[in-house]
Parts: sequence; C-alpha cells; structure tokens
Amino acid sequence: MSQPTIIIKNIPKTQSITKKDINKLIKELPNKNAQTKIKNATGKASVTGILSTQRVSKRSRPLLQYYVIKNNNLTLEHLLTIECGVVVNLSLEIYLEIKEKQQKEIPLDELDQHLMKNIGVDESKPSSEISNVIAIITLTKQRGESGSRKERSQFAEFKEIIEKNGWKRIERNPNNIKQGQTYKGNDGLKGHYYYLISGGEQQSERSHIWNDDKIPSKYQLFTDSLNFIPNIEVEIDIEIALLYQMMCSVDFPQGLRDKHFASFETHLKETYYNDKSLFDTLHEDFNCIINGILYDPIRCIPIRFEQFGMDKCYDKDALNICHNIAVEKETMEYDKNKGLLSSFRPNNLFWGTHLGNMNQQHFTVKEYWEEQEKIIKRRKQLINYSISS
Repeated sequence: MSQPTIIIKNIPKTQSITKKDINKLIKELPNKNAQTKIKNATGKASVTGILSTQRVSKRSRPLLQYYVIKNNNLTLEHLLTIECGVVVNLSLEIYLEIKEKQQKEIPLDELDQHLMKNIGVDESKPSSEISNVIAIITLTKQRGESGSRKERSQFAEFKEIIEKNGWKRIERNPNNIKQGQTYKGNDGLKGHYYYLISGGEQQSERSHIWNDDKIPSKYQLFTDSLNFIPNIEVEIDIEIALLYQMMCSVDFPQGLRDKHFASFETHLKETYYNDKSLFDTLHEDFNCIINGILYDPIRCIPIRFEQFGMDKCYDKDALNICHNIAVEKETMEYDKNKGLLSSFRPNNLFWGTHLGNMNQQHFTVKEYWEEQEKIIKRRKQLINYSISS
C-alpha cells in the first residue's frame, strides 16, 4: 500500500477570512493593475524547470530536487504533507550512490528507502498503491557546468539501466486523471525517467521530443518547486498578508480600509508560522510597516497605493513581491501547523520597489542593513583618512 498523505490540522481563529472574502476585496480595489498583482501572486506558477506546466495554479504537483530536500533536512513525513503530491528529482549519480549503499548493505534513511521503492509509476499499478511521494531518475547537465561531457559518459549506462528495469519516460496517464485533477496527485502520471544532454558539437540526446516551441500537454507535469503553495490555507495567508500591507500604503481608499483592515490585522496576529505571528514578522523582521504606514524596507521610503498600478514593472518605483530569504538560496521550511513551505511562504514575502529589490540582492532585510552599516563605517574611515592626509 502507498504511504498516506499526512493531514495538517490548522489552529482555529477568532474570525475566519475565506477565499470568497478575499476575492470580494480584490474586486473592490479601484486600480485594475493592483487587482492583477494580487491575483498573480498566488494564481499562476512560473514556467521553469523540467517538463514544466504552463501557468497553472501554484497548488500543483512540484518536482523537488533531491539535494534541496537534503539541504533543508526534510523527511518523508514532511513531503507527505503536500496534498497535491510531489515528485523527487533523483539524478542518475545519486541513484547509483544509493544503489551502491543497498548492495553493500549500508542502512538507508527512511526517505531513501521510500524513493528506491517508488521510482516512477507503472501504468498498470492501481491508484490506491501509488504513493503521494515518488521519484524519477534524471540525467541532465549539472548546475554551473558549461558542458555535458560527464553526462555523455554516463548515458550508455543509463540506457542499460532503463532497459534492464523496463522503465519508460515520464508523462501523463490520461486514464487515471480525475476531472479537475490534471496537476494533482501522482496517479495521473506514468513512467520513470527523463534525460536531456545538450551542448557542444555533438548531437543532443532527449527522452522527450516535440517539434515546436510549445511543450505538448502530455509532458506538462511539474510546477516551480521554489514557489509552490502546499494548500489553500497557506494561499489565503499569503493573500491576507499582501493585502494587509497594501492597506497600509499611503492613500489607500479609506472606505475599503475601514471595512477590512481590522479583520485582516486580527488574522495576522492569530496566524503563526514557526512560532511567530505574521503580524510580528511584518513589523519586527521586515520593518516594512512603521506607525501604520507601508515602507520599502530597503530604500526606507513610504509606498503609495498608486504604485501598485504602475504599468512598467521595471521602473525603479514599481512594486515587486520581495523575499526576505532569497529564492536562490532554495530554502524550504516545515511548519507543524501549515506543512511544507517553499520560499513563497507568507512569513517570507513583502512589497518593495523594483530598485529596492535589486539593491537587496541575496541579503535578508536584517543582513542588508548590517552590511550597509559596515559600508558606511568604512566610508567614514576612508573619508577621514583622505582629509587627514
């Protein structure tokens, strides 16, 4: 039997804000671009990575890199909390390392044991026996490498392994997809592997081939793992946190603020991620709300509601959704009440200007200002040295 999905139980709040309430507020925003910014925040996943979906919900099946799972000390229990199912990208190299441990009878941890027993999905396997956490074996150019010489040398061995195990390329299984569940659950998949070896003068090797630029629907399988949302509760928390910040912007319509602000603030005070309320995170960690006014915490300037409507997204004052811990750091957190969280989690997001976002680079807000203080100190010393000499 497959491992059951672990259900996360949320702590009840004084007054629940529903998705319907949020959508009503969004429609009431007088600025269409502001409406779009909020809708896009949780609406559509990025089109990135292996066999990517095309702008579907962020609450869809992600493909998680094995090294990201290990670097964040995640366990099988953590992965099983993802309601939409998860597929682990197990490179051929890691697969062979784990296989060697098995042959030498070196004990494996629970996750590795599970992945080796759940490589891909056999088409004939009953849905009841398909785990919510499976692995696919991949062979692609490694991050940071300019060529693919290593992968080409491994390709012949990979083909032998594929043939020996009777594996097939991973794709949709239309016979098992329930209505409205195309991108949820692993029972809608069949197959075991993916490879793409390109670069240099040699011919590319591809497991999945199509003729034009648009990926065929049967190969649109996985959402962006760094920005996926695990469940509707987290999606609501993200939208409430972003809308609350928006309501703190200068010149936000007073009537809308009077109608919604108190309930949104109460929700943030009662909603905890890793033992800290979202209200305290915004005010203490990000310092983006000062005396009830929304600020860009990097440039230290107030944000006006009209900025949410700016058309040119690369204008220095246009607003971006910023991450306190950069996406590139590939952090994931397990929260006992919320489940497994990607970098797109409500306790990691704030509004900032485009210029502020660029200036922040890979620093957290706190790290950025610690670095700035060092720079200011060095500059003063340099100027004083120049004057004295």
